[in-house]
Amino acid sequence: MSASKRLSTSELAARAARVTYLVAPAFVGAMFFVDIGLIVEVPSREAWRRAAGVVRQGWRDGDAVIVAPWWAEEAREALAGMSPRRVEKPAAIDFSPARRLWVVSAFHDAAIGELAARYGKAEVDDRVGGGVRVARFALPDPKVSYDFVSRVREAQVAIQGRAGSQPCRSWAGRAWRCGGGAGNFYFGAQPREFDYTVYNCLWAHPPKDGALVATYGAVTLANRIVVRGGIANFGRRNMAGGRGGVTTPVTLQIAVGNQIIGQAQFTNADSMTPAEFNTAAWRGQTLPVTFAVSAMNNEMRHFCMIPEARE
Repeated sequence: MSASKRLSTSELAARAARVTYLVAPAFVGAMFFVDIGLIVEVPSREAWRRAAGVVRQGWRDGDAVIVAPWWAEEAREALAGMSPRRVEKPAAIDFSPARRLWVVSAFHDAAIGELAARYGKAEVDDRVGGGVRVARFALPDPKVSYDFVSRVREAQVAIQGRAGSQPCRSWAGRAWRCGGGAGNFYFGAQPREFDYTVYNCLWAHPPKDGALVATYGAVTLANRIVVRGGIANFGRRNMAGGRGGVTTPVTLQIAVGNQIIGQAQFTNADSMTPAEFNTAAWRGQTLPVTFAVSAMNNEMRHFCMIPEARE
């Protein structure tokens, strides 16, 4: 809609109500102001439905779809049945194993441009109108040579601390349980929420003193190990709720054989953020890989990760 078009008082009120409906879920309890320029740019439900129709026409099983801005609930409703992800910073996310990514974008959102810088030019459909665009990106094939999540039972797990190494030998619920199976201290494949999307990831809550250590004895290596990880939403929300205000990062250290190849830190701001470790020197070899997870303050450090050996 042209900014020069004059709207009646009733039309402005209706559009303002739509802004409140879209924005309120993300800003409950907050004071905010919406200028008249934004009000007239808000897409209608019909515009979102047209965009969803474009996606459905080209949809394939395994595709990923996001909405930009992430809080546009009417868009997510229109995309029902295609599992739209609510992602605040899409350019920082690894969407594997999806091979195609659909972006339904409004308000001249920067997501399409940021994703283009990472994945290259998208196919963009501007015919939807109403301030909405649909873009489709081709994603690279990660060519996974070893999936650590699906093969978690092959790992040998222990808590290493001042008192030495305490093996976690109890297997239950797709996880190696430490300390008799009680509490958060286990290593296993679990569903966890990150930015309103559930991932099947390796839960690895660090112990109070020392590290949770998991060794996979026979990993077929390629050029790199990519680890997507972060503090699950439950832990981050509790920090916002005043439980000590813990912001301590979780440190992940990786070794191939007896050689440490690097480490990465994950904070409350990380949500399935990818970290990459070079293993090209061992490409094609089958060797032990060890993950060690620790934190200076382990309270609410609900760390979960998806590691993969990739080309």
